Amino acid sequence: MFKASILCMLMLWLLNACSHFGSQGNGLLSSSGHAGEVLIVCSDNQWNSSLGEAVKKTLTQSVLGLPQSEPMFNLSHVAIERFSAVYQKQRNIVYFQIDASKREPQITVSNDKWATPQLIIKVVAPDAQTAVDYFNLNAKAITDRLLQTEFKRFERAYRSKQNFKITQMLEKNYHLQLIVLQEFIVAVQNDEFCWLRMDTKEWTQSFLIYTQDYTDTAQLTMRQIIDRRNELTKKYVFGSIDSSYIVVDEKHIPVESQNVKVGQYFAVRTSGLWETTYPDFMGGAFVNYAFLDTTRQRIVNIDAFLYAPSDKKRDYMRQMEAAIQAVELK
Repeated sequence: MFKASILCMLMLWLLNACSHFGSQGNGLLSSSGHAGEVLIVCSDNQWNSSLGEAVKKTLTQSVLGLPQSEPMFNLSHVAIERFSAVYQKQRNIVYFQIDASKREPQITVSNDKWATPQLIIKVVAPDAQTAVDYFNLNAKAITDRLLQTEFKRFERAYRSKQNFKITQMLEKNYHLQLIVLQEFIVAVQNDEFCWLRMDTKEWTQSFLIYTQDYTDTAQLTMRQIIDRRNELTKKYVFGSIDSSYIVVDEKHIPVESQNVKVGQYFAVRTSGLWETTYPDFMGGAFVNYAFLDTTRQRIVNIDAFLYAPSDKKRDYMRQMEAAIQAVELK
């Protein structure tokens, strides 16, 4: 199923980002830090008390839909008095300021203050407990903003290394535009189904694209999305043993499904694990977006799945999900 090729340098490039609250001037350097890293700026006392506990509980919660536990973000901490120019270059910064002169807490968001690309979320509160309460109140919004910023960075990386031949094929045959890297190949392509994949010695990333006429809202239920995926992967996506094929693994962790808005499109996002049927023993994570295309009255499924038995999965999955979130239906 998965033929190896050497792409390590490319993926290292994709997964890395090639004094007090102040400015270093207009000449911005490239931000530092790896994908998924967040620097927390607060006093040591706050980091080691309820504020630090609240931040860790929110930002290091396990990512759903992965075979092993991985945190939403990798956190590091620096005290405010040590927040010098070296730390100001970090790509994601959450900064806590306790200011007794402030009557109400507030959150501000800025971009590219000391480096680029960079996201800075600043939480100001009159006291430490208010900072904790206000952070907890806005935990989902803060997490979503950090996550969407990571997706946008991966999208830009994909666009800079885009496989235009595949892009044109998808637009011609499936009336959609999906950004994939130059190293992706077409494994299967016919009127009802397309499988794109990129292989290395350590892992394989894959996209599945398929469509169907929209006739009923029941087509967008989790059950029908899973059944449709299983029906097509049984026909077209085989394991390392010819008699095996991939299916959704519903035994080990629950499959998650939710309605989402992706740009201008309504979609159902479904995520979980996949596995190969006996006697094969492969598996990994997948995420599936079922888009409702009201212009063409169809459902467009774009599915990303990963086989990486020895590597962490979070960032490889986010790379592909970023591409899906940038899709355009034509």
